[in-house]
Amino acid sequence: MPESLFDSEDALLTALERRLARRFPAGSVRSTGDPTLSHRTLFSGRFRWIVRRYEPATPRREPGERDPARLGLYDRLEDHAPRSFPDFEQEARLVLTRRGSVLHSPCEGCEGGRLPCRDCKGAPVTACPPDRECPDCRTITPCPHCDGEGRGRRRRSRSGRRHPVRAGSGSAKGSTGASAGEGEATVQCGMCGEGGACSGCRGSGRIDCPDCKGEGKLTCASCGGDGTTDHASCRGTGTFTEWWEGAVTDTPQVRRIRVSHEVRSSLIARWCVRLLGHTRRAEVDGDASLPADLGPRHREAVEEARRAVPEAVARRVELRWLRLTRAELSTDPHRVHYLFRPRRGTESDVRVLTLPSRARTATMGAAALLCSVLLILGSFLVR
Repeated sequence: MPESLFDSEDALLTALERRLARRFPAGSVRSTGDPTLSHRTLFSGRFRWIVRRYEPATPRREPGERDPARLGLYDRLEDHAPRSFPDFEQEARLVLTRRGSVLHSPCEGCEGGRLPCRDCKGAPVTACPPDRECPDCRTITPCPHCDGEGRGRRRRSRSGRRHPVRAGSGSAKGSTGASAGEGEATVQCGMCGEGGACSGCRGSGRIDCPDCKGEGKLTCASCGGDGTTDHASCRGTGTFTEWWEGAVTDTPQVRRIRVSHEVRSSLIARWCVRLLGHTRRAEVDGDASLPADLGPRHREAVEEARRAVPEAVARRVELRWLRLTRAELSTDPHRVHYLFRPRRGTESDVRVLTLPSRARTATMGAAALLCSVLLILGSFLVR
């Protein structure tokens, strides 16, 4: 059955004559023969619903003394919901702990969460020489005056090693052969106070051990001198918490509502009407009644979508629709008129949207294409 805006077509013609009063005299629409009228509905609908899934209880075991009861306790998962209100956009998941299932047990692989250090084997501190021979003056005397002993002045060391030489100078006094320290910087000796001593050890011939920093002992880096390390399994807590966990998940689904044998209006008409904001909108939750001015075919499509998901815990229908009447006049074949009621209008308020016909649109498009081709050809000829 046609879904007309009015009970009679005479009311439609009256509204169309008011719209065309400037171009046609009063009554000329009827005098030239009744226009061709067709009724249709701009419609778009989405059906949203929520599917609830109960995950069976599974055992959980975590290190440390935890309190799983803070998540919530349950006796029957069916008595709980992730949210107090339905959310048709995002998935919701509620995790619960079964009542009476929480158990704290000690770790069997350690003592108080600690294990002997695998690197030092329980001996975290080892002896280390506090100093070592200076690498900068191994082949020369650390100080040409005291030989690193802090007393006396000798021309030649007892070991026969050559003395260090200041940068840019020749061989030191008392040295034999070529100078081994040539080009090396020298400093004041820390033992006798004279100049010309090795800069690495300041004339002493020995430096602090870089490993123990001169302390004479090394501490295990893994345990920090404690001799034990945290047990990785229980994370150093020495205990485990065991419980049974269940979950309830609400997953939103969406489907487009399709109307069988629907007569669609032109794309331009749909775009113009929606741009003007005259489409009616409604959100219907659950099994509530649908809007009264929704056509019978669209009502049936919505009810069919509702019946398709009986297991849904929540339902919502999102509708956008507008009933149109398409009028074509034999005296004006290049235009098509669409009559509709505005969203906030009264029962007698009717708007008319006039658009070029499909033949006129095709002709205009062909003319525009021809002009473009001629412009392109003209540009090539000018060159």
